[in-house]
Amino acid sequence: MDRYERALGALLGLFVGDAFGAQTEFEKEKALVSVYPKGIREMGQKDRWVGQTGMITDDSEMAIMLATSLIDCNGFDPKDVFGRYLAWLNAFPTDVGTTIVNALRKGVHSPDSQANGALMRMVPLALFASTLETEKLIEFSDGDCSLTHVHTQCRDANRLWALAIAKAIRDGGTKEDIYSYLCSIAEEFTDDTVLLAALHDAATKAPTSCDGWDQGWVIIAFQQALYTLLHCNTLEEGIISITMHGGDADTNAAIYGMLAGSIEGSEAIPERWIQALRPTRCLENLLGDEAKNMESLAKHLARGLLGEG
Repeated sequence: MDRYERALGALLGLFVGDAFGAQTEFEKEKALVSVYPKGIREMGQKDRWVGQTGMITDDSEMAIMLATSLIDCNGFDPKDVFGRYLAWLNAFPTDVGTTIVNALRKGVHSPDSQANGALMRMVPLALFASTLETEKLIEFSDGDCSLTHVHTQCRDANRLWALAIAKAIRDGGTKEDIYSYLCSIAEEFTDDTVLLAALHDAATKAPTSCDGWDQGWVIIAFQQALYTLLHCNTLEEGIISITMHGGDADTNAAIYGMLAGSIEGSEAIPERWIQALRPTRCLENLLGDEAKNMESLAKHLARGLLGEG
């Protein structure tokens, strides 16, 4: 498997996790298990709160805006990225988090917000900077996170995710290899005891709950993704597992999907799920025909981010 296949896997893992998990966004795990005892295993098996079967959400849309900026500017330009995020917001996406709206539209940051809205979009940074110096990767990661999420816990979660994905893209390795690498270097990049505990706890336990009042907390997404990575045999089973926990399922599955895809590659993602992917009207308004086919878009972005397109 080469770098391109892993990069494509990371992007498609994000898109598929986002669209598949959207089926159970805001739902309670207990109710889902009662109605779907064998699990939700296909796109369209359950009606969504927002959007149609296979349609991506704000997670993927923001990542695509970030990717196009990195490619067009040949690097991270915070003004350009902010402008593209704002253009996206003005194109009327169907679902946007409060922290992001306040930062982009009002210029007001929420200093106490520990939400997952920056982690959900960061994968293009890891792909673009996978062959750059670590300092540059951290600079890019911190810079993008700070546009909307200023809490250090969000910043540090993004750092660790960027490091893990960049390592997978650059060097390959098993999921155990990437997890061990992350554990070995984490304290160089964060002193957040809650984040470090979530990292190490993920080896043996998932978050206590994913569907409570704090369902959008970045720590839940971070720990659930790592636990699922280590304890599910396939990317397909991982996305199904996260989806069946409800809560912020689209974002949690997207965050898992980008990491799992960067390790397992595009071949690990079910073809039927890829073919079911659909763009939003918002994305089509922004990108035109380029957004018509999500797989083709992912291929174009993967090559561009790796400097091959």
